[in-house]
Amino acid sequence: MRPLLLTALSLLVAINLQAQLYEAGIGYGTGSCGKPVGIPSQYQGSTSTSNPVFMGMFHYQISDVWQIGGSIDGCKWIRNGSWSSIGSSNTPATFTIANPVTNFCVRFNRMLPFYSVVNPELVKSYLYLGVSAGMTFTSNDGTQSLSTDGHENFDLQNAKGYTIGFQVGYAYFFRKHLGLYAELAPRYTNLTASDARDSHSLEKFNLTYYNFTVGVRYRFKYYY
Repeated sequence: MRPLLLTALSLLVAINLQAQLYEAGIGYGTGSCGKPVGIPSQYQGSTSTSNPVFMGMFHYQISDVWQIGGSIDGCKWIRNGSWSSIGSSNTPATFTIANPVTNFCVRFNRMLPFYSVVNPELVKSYLYLGVSAGMTFTSNDGTQSLSTDGHENFDLQNAKGYTIGFQVGYAYFFRKHLGLYAELAPRYTNLTASDARDSHSLEKFNLTYYNFTVGVRYRFKYYY
């Protein structure tokens, strides 16, 4: 009986170890944000700008088709438009919503795996689609200035709130442990700031933002 129990325990440990696959990744790309809804239109800007995005992520492979983990990304949210004030016409303006913004998210992905021809148990690449939720923190100095060429610069205050969205991407491993990925992540965030300007009308707003990143992934504790 004892050898049988030991054999069964060994099999359970082996199965558990086989499933313990982790991934870590870093990426770089571009991001932009939509119009901040909830604040007066003169502070929203009319066009978005694209800015660099840096991202790090960590995943645990529950199985070959399910993945859970977390990510952190950083970007700038800047929009361009025009500024109207007493005694001046519409002048070019830059509205800085966040410089920078940092998003911390929990992620849950459904994967479509493609296996290696040489080793049918090895996932060579996979498509994935998932949902994410977390917290957003923006940094800003809340200043307003007019440059020498007449360009208006308006910064919102620091803010924090929640973010939700989804991500879709593809990962390809050219080595057992090392691979590349590309990901698009549209998200929505709802933010609250401590901003008393314009009768507190800048305190609450929401917007959508979009990050596209490419980078490298490394998987470890691989027991196949």
